[in-house]
Amino acid sequence: MDGTAAQKQQRLCEHDEVASPRAAKKPKTKYHRKWENTFGRHTARCHPRSVVDLIAKEGKPIVLLIVIGVCASTLDYVIETAVEELALAKEKLLALDAVRDSPNAMFAVWSAFTVVLAGLACVWTAAVDPLAAGSGIPEMKTIISCDLQREADRHLGARTLVSKAGGLTLALASGISVGREGPFVHLAAVIAHQLMKNVGFFRRIYANDILRRHMYNAACAVGVASTFRAPIGGVLLSIEVTSTVFMLSNYWRAFVAALSGSIARQVVSLLREPELATYRPMFPTLFDVRSFVYAEYLAFTALGLVMGATGALYVVLSDKFKRWWKAQSAAFPLLSGMVLLVPVCLLLYLPGPGGRSSSGAVLADLFDTKKLARRWSEDGALPSVFTALPLAGLCRLAATILSTSLLLPAGDFVPMFMGGAMFGRLFGELLAFVFPAASIVPGGYALVGGAALVAASTQTLSVAVIAMEFTGQFVYLNPLLLAVMVASSVGSALSVSVYESAILSKGLPYLPILRVNLHDDVKARDVMETVFPLLTLATSARKLHDALALEPTHSIPVVSDAHTMVFYGCLARSAVDRIYADHLEQLESARAASTRDSFSKESEARRCSSPTFRSPGSSAVDRVDPTELVQLPKRSSLQVPTPTVSGADTASGPTTGSTDGADLVIQTVVRVARADDTENEEEEAPVHLRTEDETLRIDSSVLQVDAETAISKVHLLFELIKCSRVWVTRRGRLVGRIDRAHLHAKVTERQHARNAPNIV
Repeated sequence: MDGTAAQKQQRLCEHDEVASPRAAKKPKTKYHRKWENTFGRHTARCHPRSVVDLIAKEGKPIVLLIVIGVCASTLDYVIETAVEELALAKEKLLALDAVRDSPNAMFAVWSAFTVVLAGLACVWTAAVDPLAAGSGIPEMKTIISCDLQREADRHLGARTLVSKAGGLTLALASGISVGREGPFVHLAAVIAHQLMKNVGFFRRIYANDILRRHMYNAACAVGVASTFRAPIGGVLLSIEVTSTVFMLSNYWRAFVAALSGSIARQVVSLLREPELATYRPMFPTLFDVRSFVYAEYLAFTALGLVMGATGALYVVLSDKFKRWWKAQSAAFPLLSGMVLLVPVCLLLYLPGPGGRSSSGAVLADLFDTKKLARRWSEDGALPSVFTALPLAGLCRLAATILSTSLLLPAGDFVPMFMGGAMFGRLFGELLAFVFPAASIVPGGYALVGGAALVAASTQTLSVAVIAMEFTGQFVYLNPLLLAVMVASSVGSALSVSVYESAILSKGLPYLPILRVNLHDDVKARDVMETVFPLLTLATSARKLHDALALEPTHSIPVVSDAHTMVFYGCLARSAVDRIYADHLEQLESARAASTRDSFSKESEARRCSSPTFRSPGSSAVDRVDPTELVQLPKRSSLQVPTPTVSGADTASGPTTGSTDGADLVIQTVVRVARADDTENEEEEAPVHLRTEDETLRIDSSVLQVDAETAISKVHLLFELIKCSRVWVTRRGRLVGRIDRAHLHAKVTERQHARNAPNIV
C-alpha cells in the first residue's frame, strides 16, 4: 500500500514539472550576473519603452535648451551687426579730409562720438531698467546659488532684456573699455526665464526649482559660448563663475544649449557671408608648432605670478573706486557719468593705437609673431615698445575701471584680456631683448598674459580653454594651463574675485566659499538666531496675526508649547492665512448672532418698560403727554447724566421718561465696555492646530541640524541643497534658526574680529 502511494506521488511531481516548465528557471550565466551587478538589473532587461520614457521625460527640457541657444545666438548676431554698423559710421567720420588732416579735430570727433553713444547708453539703461547696468554675472551667481524666486523675477524681467540689449549695443559701439561676456550671460538667462514663465509648453519646467536652476546654468553657458565662439570653454566658465557645487546630471544640458547656440550662430552668419564656415575663431593666430622650448616654462610661471598680483590689485582698486563713485554720484548719476567719460576718452586716445582700435585689431597686433615697434610707434609719439606697451596696458585697465563704473551694461573680460596681453607682450619683448638667440615669440606671451590676468581677477581656470578656442590653436596648451593655475592661485590668495567683489558691494544674498580651517571652532549655536516668530499647537488669533506680520517668509515653525518647544515642523504661510481667515469668519458669525440676540432682548425690555405697554391683565391704557418728558442734556454717550428734579416731580409721572433715557445711556456704556471685553477675549481665544488634520499639512521634513554641528557642515548643506534656511534643534527641541543671509553676516562679523579673510 505504501509503495503504491509513493508511486502516485512521484507521478504527480513529474506531471507538475511538465505542466509548468517556467517553474524550473535556467540558472543565470556568470556573464549575465556580472552585467546586472555592474550596471543594474534594468540594464540587463533593456526595452524600447525605456527610450520612449526618456524622450517623454527630457523632451521639453531639450526643446527649451535648443530654443534658448537659437534665441541667444540670434540676439548676439543682431547686436554685433548693429555695433559694426555704428563702428563703420565712426570710421567714415574720422576719414573725412577735414578731420584726418588735423589731430585736434580727430580727437574732438572721436571723443564726441564716444561721449554721445556712451551717454545714450546710460540714458537708455536708466530710463528702461537700471537693474540692467553692470555685468549680470553676480546676479546670476546669486539666483542660481539658492531658491530666490523674487530675485529672479526682479533681475530677469522683460524690461531688463530690452534695457540690457539696447544699452550694450550703444556701449560697445561707443568704443569705451567694456566687454560683453557678462551682459550676454545675463541676456541668455533672461531669455530662458521669460520662455519658462510665459510659454505654456515650458511652465512645468519653471515650476520645478531644481530644473529651473539647471536651465539658468545652461543659459549662462550659451551666453559665454555665443560671446567667444567657444562652446566647450563657455560651459566650463559658466560653471565656474555661477556655481559653487554643480550637478553632473546637468552637464549634458549645458552642452546641448551651447552647441545649439554655436550652430545657430554659424547659420545666422550666412546672412552676411556667402559661405558657411565650419569653424571660424574669434581672434585667429598663426603660431608655429615649435613656438617655445621647455626652458620657457619658468618664464611662463613667472608671468603667471606677475599677472596674479596684477589681477588682485585690479580687483581691489576697482572695488574701492566703484564704492567711492557710487556715493559721489548718487544724487546725479547721469550727469556724473558724462563727467566720468572725459577721463575715459583721454585714457583711451592718448597712448597710441591700443585704445582707439577695436579689440580684434589690438589683439591681432599683440598676437603677431612679427615685431610690434613699427605699428605702435609709427606716429613718433611712443618711440619704443617698452614705453608704449606698459602705458597702453595701464591706461586700458584704468579705463576699464572707469567704464564699468558707469550706469550701463558692461563686462570686463575682453578689456582685462587686452590689458594682460599688453603686459604679456611686454614680458615677451623683454625676454627677446635679453636673450636674442633664443628665438622667443612675444606673441605667445601676449596670449598667455591675457589669459593669466583674466584668471587672476575672475579666479577661474577655464580661461585657458577659451583662449585656445577663440584663437583656434592649441600650441600653447601647457603654458596656458600653467600660467592660469599660478595666476588664479595668487589672485585667490590676495583678494576675492571680481564677481564676488561686486556681490559684496551690491549686498546680494550670496553665500561665499568658506575657509573650513579658519572656522573649526564655530558651531551652529554660535551663528543661529534665537528670536523669531513661531506657533504652538494651542495658539491664539493674536499670535497668528503677529506671526503673519513678523515673518515674511513662506513658512512658520510649529512647536508643541512654549515650555517644551518640541519641534513639529513648519506650516506654510498660506495655511496660516487660511486658518486666521477661518477663525475671523467664525468670530464674525458668532458676533453677529450675539448682536442680534442682544438687540432682540433690549427691544423686548424697552417694549415692556414703555408707558404705553399694556399688560395682559390691564383694561385701560395709560396715556402720557410727550411735553412732560424731561429732555436729557446733550453730553457724551460715555457720561451718565443725573437729572435734577424736585420732590413733587419725583412723585409725578413725567419722571418716567427721564429714567428711561438714563437707562438707555447706561445700556450704551455697558454695551461698549462689553464689546471691548469681547474683542479682547476673541483675540485671546484659543486656536488649536490639529496635527491629524490633513488640510493643515505641517511639513516635518524640513532641514534640521544639531546645535553642536560644525559651521562647515551647515555651509555645505546650504551649498548642496540650495536651501534658504536651516532649523537648529537639540534633542527634538527647537532652539534657533540659521538663514543664508544671517549666516553670511555672522561669519563675516567673526572674521572681521579675527582680522582674516573669510572668502576665497
